[in-house]
Amino acid sequence: MTFTIAVMPAYNEERAIARMVPGCKKYMDEVVVVDDGNTDATREVYA
Repeated sequence: MTFTIAVMPAYNEERAIARMVPGCKKYMDEVVVVDDGNTDATREVYA
């Protein structure tokens, strides 16, 4: 059995992350978003 994980670095992507993660989840078993020190609301949008 194959288990596929996408790891996405996210730096100030509050406007795009809400669309990107659900799109990736269609094809991946798990999606991990790495907070690269955001200064915007990326963390709040994705969390």
